[in-house]
Amino acid sequence: MINDKGIVKVSPGIEFINDWRDHNGQYQIERYVSSGRVIINKMVTGCGFTTYCLRNDYDTILIAPRLRLIQDKLEQEIKNGVNECYYFNREKDGNGNPLKSINDLQNEFQSYKWARNRIGKPLKILVTYDSFCRLADMLESDFGIDISKTFKIVIDESHSLIKDVKLKEFHNKCVLSQFIARLFNYDNLLFISATPIIHYVGCIPEFQNNSVDYYQLEWSNVTKVIQKPYRCKSAKDAFDQIYRHYISNNGCFDAKYNVGAYSTEAVIFLNSVKDITSILTKYISKNKLINVADVTIICADNKENQAQLHKIDKGLNIIKSIPKNGEPHTTWTFVTRTAFEGVDFYSPCASTYVIANYYIPSLSLDIASDIPQIIGRQRRKDNLFR
Repeated sequence: MINDKGIVKVSPGIEFINDWRDHNGQYQIERYVSSGRVIINKMVTGCGFTTYCLRNDYDTILIAPRLRLIQDKLEQEIKNGVNECYYFNREKDGNGNPLKSINDLQNEFQSYKWARNRIGKPLKILVTYDSFCRLADMLESDFGIDISKTFKIVIDESHSLIKDVKLKEFHNKCVLSQFIARLFNYDNLLFISATPIIHYVGCIPEFQNNSVDYYQLEWSNVTKVIQKPYRCKSAKDAFDQIYRHYISNNGCFDAKYNVGAYSTEAVIFLNSVKDITSILTKYISKNKLINVADVTIICADNKENQAQLHKIDKGLNIIKSIPKNGEPHTTWTFVTRTAFEGVDFYSPCASTYVIANYYIPSLSLDIASDIPQIIGRQRRKDNLFR
């Protein structure tokens, strides 16, 4: 059962978990997460909780729902040309074959473990929800590691345990059920999310049958999100409204006239690639109102999605890496709901639009529960429109 332990107040002026320490330099959060099974409602995105988990002194398995989140963290955790983390890479090529064999992964882990032990550094392992059971098999069977005694297991973006039911439970051999059942074989579990949807999580049998402590963080410097709801008949109709507003305002999505700031970029979250292709067919191939070079697509990178986009224009591609801080951005960025976890944007001026189709099965929960996650993807605080 989930035990509500109440609110934990983060010290005033603290923005990142890494900076929240006592006078001896010890992490304050460790009073609540050092052992046992714990859920942390961090309340805000971008507070560096994942970074803390990868840089503290604990041997850690960090489990993420999306490859893009792992890829982003791998890029961040490189020191002196050496990656501080081991990635249990079960990705597949265009033909559906694994990029790496289990033997390759075993050898890579053996080398990584030896190198970390030699310099006295903790093990930091990255893996997706889908591949955790296979990783656990390797650690236990091939290396004789007692996972409960060795690792803190961190389940990042843990709201995906509920959000991904339609996506993974029925389409991918009950992967979530197997994943959750395996998790609760271990003692030290840390579930972290800015939107843990605790009522739904509490209905999962493993959370009902085991004691799990729940803490909610309280920050002193949270900025309120301003939402402006609009009705639409379809995703295409919603985009029509956005485009008309953009054109009527001389290429501007929003403005802060008192400080001379203008939003000239839009990040648009939709439910499906089909919605994206419907919009772009009209605006790129038919009416030629948008230049293909001014469009970015972020969605599942597979043959089917790529084929749909190439029917519109061969120049439309799913990007492999999100533009970093200071790198150029396009005017139009389209993101599907299943791709946004772990995707951080660094635009100085982008406005954010969420087009919600309630008839899409992946939206079995209210889109409002995704809003904090989506808005939190805009990382630059000098973006007045984020």
